[in-house]
Parts: sequence; structure tokens; C-alpha cells
Amino acid sequence: MNDSRKTVLVVDDTAEQIALMSGILNSHYRVEAAKDGERALKIAATEPQPDVILLDLLMPGMTGREVLWHLCSDPMTFEIPVIIVSSAGVEALGEDLKGSYYAALQKPINPEALLETVAKALSP
Repeated sequence: MNDSRKTVLVVDDTAEQIALMSGILNSHYRVEAAKDGERALKIAATEPQPDVILLDLLMPGMTGREVLWHLCSDPMTFEIPVIIVSSAGVEALGEDLKGSYYAALQKPINPEALLETVAKALSP
């Protein structure tokens, strides 16, 4: 079966957060998941690429900030909208990240806000 839905890549180091966001998004989008930054970058650079990325900032190993830097500096991935998903408030993201992501959502995730933000990121 050909699935023509848009693809959302969920990047989080906790299986619970991946399951939560996937559960919210599954009925509207194809969902892929990565539990670490290296896997996320590999998926993002592979065709077909995800249409939007949900990125946790606080991960062991390669942090979300590092993943975001790599995504923004790679010509293959810099146009993919990134939505930061963090337990820290949006104001805690810092000026260094400004302009490098589409939007930011705070954990715990509000399902309606997640769906609305992803839909806006995917609209032309």
C-alpha cells in the first residue's frame, strides 16, 4: 500500500515520549522515530526525507542542539522544519538557537498544540 501521508520524524531518547507523540500523530501522518541524534541525522538525510522533525533538546550523547546544528548546516536537510520539544520553557532555548527552528513546544505535550504546530509547519 502506498502511504501518501506526510512523514514526521520524532527524535527523543525516551520510549515513552516517542510513544506519546507517535500516538497523537499516527492517524494523520507517517511517523518515524529515532532515540538518538546520530540515527536522527541518518533518517533525515535518507530519501524519502521526513517532512518535519520533532526534536528533543536534552538527550545523552549528541544533544538536540548538536542535531539542530547539523540539520541547519547540511544542504540536504536545512529546509526541513524542526519543532523543538523540550521540558525547558521556550525562553530557556537561548538566543543561539533563534532562527534555526520552526517552533517550540513544551513538555508535557498538549495533543492539540502538537497537531496544530505540525500542520502549520507542513502548510505551504
